[in-house]
Amino acid sequence: MDVDGSNLRQVTTCSQQCLRPAYLPGNEIVYTAATFRQGRWSSHLMVSKADGSQAQRITYGPGNFQVETVLRDGRILASASWPLDAQAEVASSRQLYTVKPDGTALESFRCEHQQRAVRSEAEELEDGSVVFVKSEPADGPPGGALAEIRRGAAHNVLLSPPRTISWSSRQLGASTLIVSKWIPAFRNAPGRFALYAFDLQSRTFGERIYEDPQVSSLQGVPLAPREAPRKFWTLVNPEARAGYFICLDSYLSADSASGKLSVPIASVRVFALDLAADREQTLGLAPVEQDGSFYVSVPPDLPVRFALFDSNGDLIREQRSWIWARPNEQRGCPGCHEDQAVAPENHWPLTLRRLDTPISVSNRAGKSAGPVDLHRLPDYVNFNHSLHSSKGIGCSTCHGQAGQLPQVAPAIPLRMEWCFGCHSNPELYLRPRDQISRMDWRAPENQAELGRKLAAQYGTRSVQALTSCTLCHH
Repeated sequence: MDVDGSNLRQVTTCSQQCLRPAYLPGNEIVYTAATFRQGRWSSHLMVSKADGSQAQRITYGPGNFQVETVLRDGRILASASWPLDAQAEVASSRQLYTVKPDGTALESFRCEHQQRAVRSEAEELEDGSVVFVKSEPADGPPGGALAEIRRGAAHNVLLSPPRTISWSSRQLGASTLIVSKWIPAFRNAPGRFALYAFDLQSRTFGERIYEDPQVSSLQGVPLAPREAPRKFWTLVNPEARAGYFICLDSYLSADSASGKLSVPIASVRVFALDLAADREQTLGLAPVEQDGSFYVSVPPDLPVRFALFDSNGDLIREQRSWIWARPNEQRGCPGCHEDQAVAPENHWPLTLRRLDTPISVSNRAGKSAGPVDLHRLPDYVNFNHSLHSSKGIGCSTCHGQAGQLPQVAPAIPLRMEWCFGCHSNPELYLRPRDQISRMDWRAPENQAELGRKLAAQYGTRSVQALTSCTLCHH
């Protein structure tokens, strides 16, 4: 619809209620799809082209996800129940979450689970802060207190004066918001919301911007240019038959007084939720290493949760929220509901030193979670396998002694610094072309001299050209 109300046209065509759209980069939109069934509402997030085509679901499991806004860093800010289960939907305690436009990397925006409240109507400000409406989880008229999470802060602070009810806020100026504020009923005029200016520095309401004497005025949005959000390149592979979870240290826990679980952990059990039957089932069990790490593969787009057990099979603690992994998504977490303000110890987790990880915990129709895609690169990385082989890079340089392993596993850290090391010193890795496929090849003592001759013979580019950003990225 044009700003004057003309040229109204339908964008989405579906059997669901489509609500709260927001623009994404790449000519896409995200919106909330809501359905009423079995006596209650359920909702999830959808992403489509701006004309409504190619619509795809990006959130899975319970939680009643609702679009709040799109952050400038490209993530979608959404609200959903806490915890993410069907019972919490009824309790109506809601948190703010972030998720990427392809449905990966679901995270709590801030861990404030101790405070039962409904958090909604969120908006990102120019300085990176997020303002939202915080209300009590109870039936009644909408609205609550205006709150703010400053950039880098772990918790929110209240902005609006006591006993003031607000519904929505949007940035109007550098330090000014446009807010829907509740006006109590007076004489013959009913109670209603009107639009007011709100000063962020003094935390006071200013002049009234607009009021209708009979109906509420809600969700005022300034018509002004906005910075386009950053675009994320997806790693989701629709053909992949598994997603992956790696936990660095399941002993880490913000719920424990010391910040760590004290009982030795032996295993992790993975549960899956059957949405149609509203029933959970056990997918499987995986070992937890001495450092608390584990690595599992699960069927993609399936709600799962984790429970930790000791060597006697006794439950230590369990996750209440249902989460998911998209096809080929590698989901990592430092610990088990760990303190997000504390960085974990930088070490190579023991679970990655095993030859049988990730452990498949799929029991869907008796099939495994499928093959592991060991060396899938992001879409923004340009890699030509045959070019490396023709220039004298042998198989074992990147794939290791694959023929001697009981199960194929990654032999190199597939990171830019590893590739950069080879591109900076190509003479240390080149070999004669007739030795390319020899897995037992060993570099001679004069490798540097041999490598320089082979580089000249094969027409290898200069180090300056090999370390240019545009060579591998586009």
